[in-house]
Amino acid sequence: INFTLQCKAKPIPASPKTLKLAKYESDTITVTVLCEDGSPVVGQTVTAKIKSGKKRISVTPLSQATNANGQAIFTITATNKTGYAKVKFETTNGLKTTVTVKIRK
Repeated sequence: INFTLQCKAKPIPASPKTLKLAKYESDTITVTVLCEDGSPVVGQTVTAKIKSGKKRISVTPLSQATNANGQAIFTITATNKTGYAKVKFETTNGLKTTVTVKIRK
């Protein structure tokens, strides 16, 4: 689906920006897409891509449309390897944000 943004979107924040997990632990990341006036962008596709540390984490879903609040929620699950991983979230119109994940024992 080719979605045309009906407003000028501001940079997308991710919450939290840094995630700390123990081995096999999971947590969620929320990516929010808003217009410059603060109104939510509904139905914008946000895609997750593991940029580094692919063997340390998994992300589900890999792609999701924003809800009525302009939010897309992703679950990040740590594997049995410790260290750092980076996940890039990107909208179909090119807005990006990166989240750092630290996996500890």
